[in-house]
Amino acid sequence: MSNHVSPVVICHPGLCADGVPYVATDLSVLTPLAPLSEGVELQYAWSAYRRLDPRYYAYLFSRMGLAKTAAERQLISTISYHRLRDTFAGLHGWARTRYGDHALREALQHPSGQAYPAPIVGPLTLPALVMASDGAPHRSAEAARTAPHPFAYPAAGEYRFTHAVTWGAVLLVDMIRDHARSLGWDDASLYQNRSALAFPCGQEYGLVCFLGPDVAVSEVTRGSIALVSTHPGGGTVRWYHPTADHPWRTRCGDAVSVGG
Repeated sequence: MSNHVSPVVICHPGLCADGVPYVATDLSVLTPLAPLSEGVELQYAWSAYRRLDPRYYAYLFSRMGLAKTAAERQLISTISYHRLRDTFAGLHGWARTRYGDHALREALQHPSGQAYPAPIVGPLTLPALVMASDGAPHRSAEAARTAPHPFAYPAAGEYRFTHAVTWGAVLLVDMIRDHARSLGWDDASLYQNRSALAFPCGQEYGLVCFLGPDVAVSEVTRGSIALVSTHPGGGTVRWYHPTADHPWRTRCGDAVSVGG
């Protein structure tokens, strides 16, 4: 099975082509709009999703055993375990209907079960399909790379300049927003595209203004967000948190100086 992680297809279950779910190791589910090639995986935010076939079912079954043990040892809460158990029960019922009990038993007894490779997470790129609010596909990834977004952050206030951003840039920031917030990033550092100074002058412009069509996000930490070129041999640059402690900053009381 390929470990290649493709750009995600943001899905709507009612529109799926063949009804086969793609499942992450935390048991969250995506259902693609169209059949995908064998071995292709999906990625959304920081989760990788794999087609639920018998061998992957067996892998998830084994992880449920680990989760049960963790709950018994109070390493995870009972509520968390019950939520996983109930979700897996639904996937189990689907797999029995789709593949049959015999195929699932064979997968559970497969000699290479312990060596089964888990889905892997790659850099976040622009999703392959953007869904409209009513669940209908309305914009391809290629169009989103260049289509302007009617976006202004902050929405209120007097700002002389507003830097135009694309649908793709806003969507990419949306995908990492919750994780970034949990690490101390505020919305201004991610989304701000208005300032008293023309872009790129000043330090108010947020990450969204610097995301071009060929940029992926490979890592989010408290101190920085790593941006990698999607071109072969492309390099990596880092977008640094504007107020975090960095090695080149020297603090004297309330003053902060930048070493050179």
